[in-house]
Amino acid sequence: METYENLVKKLSEKQSLKEIQKLREKMWRAQGFDDETPEQTMLLLVEEIGELAKALRKQIGMCCDESRNNYTKTSEEAADVFTLLLDLCTILNIDLFDALKDKSIKHIGRTWTKAKPKNN
Repeated sequence: METYENLVKKLSEKQSLKEIQKLREKMWRAQGFDDETPEQTMLLLVEEIGELAKALRKQIGMCCDESRNNYTKTSEEAADVFTLLLDLCTILNIDLFDALKDKSIKHIGRTWTKAKPKNN
């Protein structure tokens, strides 16, 4: 089995989403996370989404608890969210590219309008 470090070196901006998902699966196995359940991975994903929200709040200048300065850059938190989404899809045997394409096709012809705020 390849080491995680060697697998990271194989990441390239020229790779397709399918290739990245397959490579991420190898990275995930090399890290020893391949025994995680969908539920465990989903909990980690939700946690990382929260960390992304906290990092974004800091980035845009919203009030934050500065005594807990454990949230990194939004780019790093977004990467964590992406890798965990890939992991979850792999566990569930979902090809994320195919799912994205199929869902995008369903959106053809749909229109979205902004809802008007309600006065309470």
